[in-house]
Amino acid sequence: MRALTSLLLSAWLAVSAAQAPPVADRALLMAAEAGRAELVAFALDQGASPDARDGRSGGPTALMLAAHGGHSEVIDLLISRGADVNAADSAGVTPLMLAAGGDHYGSVRALVAAGADPNATEVNSGNTALMAAAGNLSGYDIAVELIGAGASAGARGRDGFDALMAAARRCRVRTLELLLLNGADPGNVTGDGRTALMLAAQDGAADCVGRLLDAGAPANAPGGDGGSALARAVAGGHAAASAALLAGGADPDGPGRGGQTPLMIAVRAGHAALVDALLRAGADADARESSTGNTALMLAANLGRGDLVERLLAAGADPAARAAHGWTAAEAARMVGEEGLAQRLEEAAAPPR
Repeated sequence: MRALTSLLLSAWLAVSAAQAPPVADRALLMAAEAGRAELVAFALDQGASPDARDGRSGGPTALMLAAHGGHSEVIDLLISRGADVNAADSAGVTPLMLAAGGDHYGSVRALVAAGADPNATEVNSGNTALMAAAGNLSGYDIAVELIGAGASAGARGRDGFDALMAAARRCRVRTLELLLLNGADPGNVTGDGRTALMLAAQDGAADCVGRLLDAGAPANAPGGDGGSALARAVAGGHAAASAALLAGGADPDGPGRGGQTPLMIAVRAGHAALVDALLRAGADADARESSTGNTALMLAANLGRGDLVERLLAAGADPAARAAHGWTAAEAARMVGEEGLAQRLEEAAAPPR
């Protein structure tokens, strides 16, 4: 099929030479996207512009199509024939952004060597090539190239997102350390309240959590609707990341989504080991959910989790406490047919004789 495509495209160019450059431009775009350097050269020889764009005004150039596919041989050829390495489409996307985001290290090197601007930004997001690359498998090597060419490690998109956050959410440890070394700020916050630490925590990336805390990342940033870093780690059932956060000074009662504490989140998810870790760290066993007045004990009772009920009672949870609608933990157990558990809670709530 590839040989047939090559033959057909070559024949089309030869037959259509009288109509060049429009036909040659279209053929160039097709060849660049396919990574066919010999056909790119033929199209250029037939009069195609090295900066030909895909039909639409502001559409991608041949160099952008090659960069998106990581076709380094085509990129080298287009650059040698005068292609503009900084030509962007209508969204402000450049060949360098496409190569970086596609994890194409060789293509990034070629574009950087030809003078591609490492600090160009997309029109809508404000993101840079470094932000596009930082979370990828080859992100470290690409980041070295980009920073070496002058890319700002601390640049932020329009929503506050930065390359450190991109590295943190996939825990690319070497890239994260490189960015910190070159001035990335672990305290940056996006418009919706996320930090790099929160992104690492919700992914369960204990290594990156520890490195960010060591670099001064705030352990107790509120985190908007998603809650604190600890609440996010607990919601994912990530014991190691939660332990790292608690050791780094995270508040065991730092709020999570919907006004829940990490302890409530752990109880709801049935994570007994996390319940134990939070209680050891001093979590308030009687903290109230903001919307309902529920406590962790009520939640455990309503789930029929006698093991968690016993842990919470041992930690001093009040079995007589009432939710906003008036029920107690015993009544919450009875709602789901847990009569034995309800009686245990009533006995715990009874005044001593």
